[in-house]
Amino acid sequence: MGLRVVACHECDLPLRLPADGRLCCPRCGHVLRQGGDARALPALLIACIPVFLVANAWPVITLEAAGQRVSVTLWQTALALEANDMHGLAALVLLTGVLLPALELACLLSIAWPALWRRKPRGLGLALRLQALLRPWRMIEVFFLAILVALVKLRHLADVKTEPGLWALLALMLLLAAVAGRFDGEDAWARLERME
Repeated sequence: MGLRVVACHECDLPLRLPADGRLCCPRCGHVLRQGGDARALPALLIACIPVFLVANAWPVITLEAAGQRVSVTLWQTALALEANDMHGLAALVLLTGVLLPALELACLLSIAWPALWRRKPRGLGLALRLQALLRPWRMIEVFFLAILVALVKLRHLADVKTEPGLWALLALMLLLAAVAGRFDGEDAWARLERME
């Protein structure tokens, strides 16, 4: 394999791509590759799994008004929207809040886990393409902000109590931000080329 050269995403300065490690543009300071410990990404992804399960299985909020108490999970939110003939919104909540994040986590795990043992993951190219396609549609951050806005607005109508699902959603949002900061798709593609 020949020498790999990449252009800085900010100032277009051509730079030699190191095999591993951090790559920072000497002209503008833009970080092109984080580098770091190869075990950190799989560890973060494994931490995401139970947090994701709690965020989806436990109630997010509990509302109490006029003697009635209702606890709601993300799944129940999608089902309630479906029951009220809001099919598009129900599908959007289910896809962007539950199914696509789960699929993205599976893709990232299938990429990062075999890399610990320097083995070529099966379907790495497909997993990388799918992850790049799914990333813009994972909207845990948007859901969390929407829930916070709803909590503020509902406080006037009912007694609102936050539940473990909401805190797990916050933890998941922070973990996925850490994963996004550590995951380098270009590095994974370069690793695939070296293994072939």
